[in-house]
Amino acid sequence: MPVPKSHHLIYGTLIDYLTSVELTDTDDERIRQNLAKMMVEEKKYPRATLTPRLRIEMQHGWRSTRTR
Repeated sequence: MPVPKSHHLIYGTLIDYLTSVELTDTDDERIRQNLAKMMVEEKKYPRATLTPRLRIEMQHGWRSTRTR
């Protein structure tokens, strides 16, 4: 699996919760995986209704950022 050049810390790889595809393990990806797991296991959303690799946009005060 090619490792993208990024300013993010890369911890290795992980297996995507929704698709079982191997992904680069970053802080953003860990957040994305935890959200997917919470949506399926706690909130009872069917896996098929969730969109894998959805871009997350965040805003804190006047700063905003989005995941890749």
